[in-house]
Amino acid sequence: MRTAIARGMVLFVLLASPLAALAQAYPTKPIRLVLPYPAGAGGTDLVARLIAGKTGESLGQPIVVDNRPGAVGIIGTEIVQRAAPDGYTLGFATPSSHVLAVLSGKAPYDPVKDFAPIVTLTDSVFCLVVHPSVPANSVKDLIGYIRQNPGKLAYGSNGQGGTFHLATELFRLAAGGNLDMVHVPYKGTAQVMGDLASGQIQMAFTSVTGAVPFQRSGKLRILAVLEEERYSGLPDVPSILDTLPSYDKPAGWFIIYGPAGLPQPIIARLNAEMIKAVKSPDIRGKLEQAGLMVVANTPQQSAARLKRTLDSYTKVMKAGFKFK
Repeated sequence: MRTAIARGMVLFVLLASPLAALAQAYPTKPIRLVLPYPAGAGGTDLVARLIAGKTGESLGQPIVVDNRPGAVGIIGTEIVQRAAPDGYTLGFATPSSHVLAVLSGKAPYDPVKDFAPIVTLTDSVFCLVVHPSVPANSVKDLIGYIRQNPGKLAYGSNGQGGTFHLATELFRLAAGGNLDMVHVPYKGTAQVMGDLASGQIQMAFTSVTGAVPFQRSGKLRILAVLEEERYSGLPDVPSILDTLPSYDKPAGWFIIYGPAGLPQPIIARLNAEMIKAVKSPDIRGKLEQAGLMVVANTPQQSAARLKRTLDSYTKVMKAGFKFK
């Protein structure tokens, strides 16, 4: 019996040793990070280049950002799908590339089975805002006001089927579905905030960075953030989940991933180094200034986050919501 156990332990060590050696030796050449969006494209390019630079320094090999835009992120994502799972081709995932592209039926890949999540770097911080004329100081007050005044409250969004239109529909569903509001779609969030501040519309979901300047000037009121916990930048503002526990926030995450079959030691090494990079004071400061919240989670938590978004968006599609 003891002999069998000893042999098993020896076999385990022999099998584990090459994997440990692989992680220690990796990387031996530059790493390619495929970003499926154009250079300079807002938050995606900012985060990708900040993390690539910092992580490359700690790994001792450069991480080269390769912009491959097109087809709502499908072109760049396919490159990673077809790459060898050796850790030298990584991808940058967003809800557009890994959820919306899939639900549209255009993506030739399975976002769960075809990729190996490494880490969720950041998530966008969104909030619910109202004009000061609305007699509501909480989410509960707002729901009560809308129910007592059906069809009276107008809300703005960044277009039919856009992120903040989705945020409002998820709000409606979480509140029981019986909220009668008027949707006013705009071409962009700047127009939404301008009309909200002037009182032409009464409510909107938007980014914290877009809302805070108006709140400080007294032109609008932030009722809640959409995060699971209170946002450090607005510690006095509650989470919408305090009132609506079933609320599903529209996804704004950025996840680093590799092709399916990526060895676990390499995943673990990249996860550790990227968490260290995204939590470094200089990088964290730049990200928070851009309205992004550092997540820095495990590969398993990243996979769960992706699956949760996929399930949530599938649900609202079945309820009749049409994405852009």
